[in-house]
Amino acid sequence: MATYGFEDLQFYREAAQPIERRSLREETTGGVLRDQAVEVLRRRADKLPSPVEPKF
Repeated sequence: MATYGFEDLQFYREAAQPIERRSLREETTGGVLRDQAVEVLRRRADKLPSPVEPKF
């Protein structure tokens, strides 16, 4: 993904920061787009070699 300007490590460093110090802001949403995103992530998780345990 770094080829396209997205590096995982940068994302994880950002996510580890307290919310008030992050440069990326979170926006919660509902509806069709959220449902589609959840489905994409579930399909991806199903392909992993070991089960994904929800963190919360």
